[in-house]
Amino acid sequence: MENEIAEKTPHNPWRLIEPYLYKNMDSGRYYSRLGRQGVFCALKTDRISTARLRLADRLHEFKKSSHLRAAASNGDVNMGQVIDLFLQSTTDDAELRESTKKDRKISVQRLAATWPELELLKPRDVTISRIAAWASRASKMAAKTPPGASIRNKPYTIRSLQKAANALRSILLYSVKIDALNAAPPVQVFTGGKAKRPTLPSRTHLKALLYEIQYLRNAEVIKAAKACGAETEGKTQEEVATGLGISLATYKRHRNGTTVGNGKDSADFAKLLIFTGMRVDEARNLKWGDINLEKGQITVHGTKTSSSYRTIPMIPELKAHLESLGGEHHPTGHVSKVKNINRALASACKRLSIPKLTHHSLRHLFATIAIESRVDIPTVSSWLGHADGGSLAMRVYGHLRDEHSQAEAQKVFALK
Repeated sequence: MENEIAEKTPHNPWRLIEPYLYKNMDSGRYYSRLGRQGVFCALKTDRISTARLRLADRLHEFKKSSHLRAAASNGDVNMGQVIDLFLQSTTDDAELRESTKKDRKISVQRLAATWPELELLKPRDVTISRIAAWASRASKMAAKTPPGASIRNKPYTIRSLQKAANALRSILLYSVKIDALNAAPPVQVFTGGKAKRPTLPSRTHLKALLYEIQYLRNAEVIKAAKACGAETEGKTQEEVATGLGISLATYKRHRNGTTVGNGKDSADFAKLLIFTGMRVDEARNLKWGDINLEKGQITVHGTKTSSSYRTIPMIPELKAHLESLGGEHHPTGHVSKVKNINRALASACKRLSIPKLTHHSLRHLFATIAIESRVDIPTVSSWLGHADGGSLAMRVYGHLRDEHSQAEAQKVFALK
């Protein structure tokens, strides 16, 4: 009877050690939990003495933020205090990636460097005119460089100032959230900068690239074989391979084409990125249980933003690729056998004499191909898991829509 009850009772690994301090009995590590509906925050230790010290620091920050929140509702805080609260909330947000947290912190530091008076202002005093004045000053300011740097007094780039403006926008929206501000003023500045357009391969080069990744050194072998010409006549395969500077196995692999190639797993991962547009971390963590071949859908467990968790449709090539992998796949098993192909991409591009590509380049490639196939930008943006409704995609890929529009316009005649 006891065993039956134990089977029906869900396992709870959390044990309350003392007020606000919990221990995860599965991992043996300590966590804090503050507030009525607080989440478990890792104290990153399995020693109770260290956990108590770190909990004391967390309690101090929690009481400080609680006091500031109460003062914010009365309009009795300045922007410096709001920024501290914003950064603390960013640190405590378990859904954000560490790289995103770091990027936000750097953007806030850049905002403070270009607008040092901001911290002393009340949230209600951050008006549209003051934001515009800051933008005008910041665009002419020079970034601080470390001692001994070869280039000094270099102006901030438009991209870096755009990130600072995004940080200001997020801080003002946070001010509304904690009742320090009734409504956030718009931050429409630094709109003149254009996002860098990635250099992407043509479809012909793309096929050659995937083949090159799978069949290592294929381009070099083909080039050398052509250079040999008639000299291969009358020689053994081993002699030809030696003359080409390759192993006999590599020569045979190129000559008969019967093997899958040493880099098949890398090529499969590249196809997954190209056919889905997923971020590399999303592709690494994709499991067979996330794939529904019958419905033609994939569930992406994104971690960058709340909108990065999404369900995307399969394009025909992706479905065919997944089906070609065959075999029995456990739902918790990872689809990809490799986690990083940047080196394989770089070396393959070098051998093919095309611009260097990275994991993120393949994400750009998917978006470009989708838009060139006349999928509208908001839809592509949702497939990519963007949180802005398509504004980033418009900046990066808007020229593709313009080029398509110009081409379509040549088909329209009024009197003919």
